[in-house]
This record gives sequence, C-alpha cells and structure tokens, in this order.
Amino acid sequence: MVQIQSITDDSGFIGIANLDKYDSFINANWDFEMLKKRIVDQTNSNNIIFWSTGREDCWNVQISTNDYFINKKLFRIEEALIEVTNNKLYLVNYETLSMAAQFQDVALPESH
Repeated sequence: MVQIQSITDDSGFIGIANLDKYDSFINANWDFEMLKKRIVDQTNSNNIIFWSTGREDCWNVQISTNDYFINKKLFRIEEALIEVTNNKLYLVNYETLSMAAQFQDVALPESH
C-alpha cells in the first residue's frame, strides 16, 4: 500500500506519530530541550518517527507498507519502527507537537 499525504512545515521538522500512544503534554513553560527529549523518548518507545526536512515548505510524504520505494529516485527515505494501534498513524509537524506540549487541553489529533 502506498499513500501520498501533504503537510505544512514552518520549522523544518515533520514526522509520523501514533497519537493514541504519543505523550504530548510537557508543561506550559516547556523549552526546546524538553521537547527534543520528549520526542527522543517517544521515538525510543516506537510512538513517533520525526525528522528534519532541511527547509520550510509544504511537503508531499509517500508512505508505504511494502517495498514500493526500492530502486526509486526519491529526495529522502526514512525508515524506522513505529507501533500502530487503532489502525491509525498521523503526519505531524513541529508546530503540532509544540502546541500540544504547552497546552494540556490540546488533544491530538487536532480537528483540522
């Protein structure tokens, strides 16, 4: 299966997350180091895959659950383990994670 999804990127970071498992809230006064540690911890728990895009832009992300990308010319390939629950994964960006880190009432996924 191959899917193409678009996501905005205003900071240079995007990812794929299992939002049923991702622990988003840190506190109202979080800083970048705290958020970075949270993302690393959640990566190690197989709840998120997060990477630098290299620039701000709107990105088309192709997601595959098979060997579709073998021998394809692509800009970048990221490969990692992530746990899937409820048959759902979500594209996320830095802005999504930072809002959820600061505000306990921001539920992921957001309605938009």
